Amino acid sequence: MLSDVDTRIVAVVVLIVGLLAGYYVNDFLVSGPKIVTLENSSHTQELYISELETDVESLEAERDSLQSNYDELVTSTDQEIDEKNTEIEDLETQIKSYTGLISEQEENIFSLNSMLDELQDDYDELLEQYNEVYNPLYTNFEIDDLQFKLTISKEVYEENVPIQGTVDIHYSDGTSFRGTFKLNLYKVFISAGSTSEEYEIVGATTYKWDYPFVTGPGSYKLGLSDVKNRNGDKVVSNEALREYQIYIFMG
Repeated sequence: MLSDVDTRIVAVVVLIVGLLAGYYVNDFLVSGPKIVTLENSSHTQELYISELETDVESLEAERDSLQSNYDELVTSTDQEIDEKNTEIEDLETQIKSYTGLISEQEENIFSLNSMLDELQDDYDELLEQYNEVYNPLYTNFEIDDLQFKLTISKEVYEENVPIQGTVDIHYSDGTSFRGTFKLNLYKVFISAGSTSEEYEIVGATTYKWDYPFVTGPGSYKLGLSDVKNRNGDKVVSNEALREYQIYIFMG
C-alpha cells in the first residue's frame, strides 16, 4: 500500500505531467497553424523576390543594351565630328589655295589689260598713220539696223576748195532711209575742224561742201554726223559715227 506521502508525490507528478502535456498539446494546436501560415507567407515572399530578381536582371540587361548603344553612338558621333572637322580643314586649305591663285590671276589680268591698252594705243596710232598713207575714198559700215556708205571724189586737195561725194543710208531690210545728215571735217591729232550744212536724203544723195578746210593745210578726217529721221530725231549717236572716217589731205 502506498503511504500518504507517496500518494502525494504521485499526485504531484501526475499533475506536472498533465500540465506539461496540456501545454504541449495547446502549443501544438495554436502554433501549428501559425507555422504553416508563416511558411506559406515565406514561400510567397520568396516567389515575389524571385520575380523581382528576374525583373532586375531584365532591367539590367536593357540598361546594358542602352549603355552599349549610347557608347556606340557617342563613338560614332565623335568619329563623324572628327571626319567633318578634317573635311572642313581640307576645304579651308583649298579655299586659301584658290584665293591665292585668284589673286595671282587678277594681278596677271591687270598686267595683261595694261599691256592691251598700250597695244591698243600703238595700234590706233599705226592705223591713223596707215590711213593717212593709204586711204580708200569711201567707208562702209553698219550701226544697229542702218547701213551707211560715205564716198568722196578725191583725197588730196591743193587748197581750200569744195569737196563732193555721195552718201547712202538704207535699213537692213533694204528700205531707204528718209531724213537728214551733216558732214564734219576734223584735222587729225588736234580734233579741230568744221561741220557742214544739213543735207536731205532719201536712200542716197550727193553732197557738195564749199571751203571746208578752215584750219589750214594738213591731214583731215571726213565723217557723218547728226543723222536724223523725218521727225528730227537722231537715229545714231555722233560718237558711234565718229569711228568711221575717210582721210583726206589739203596743202
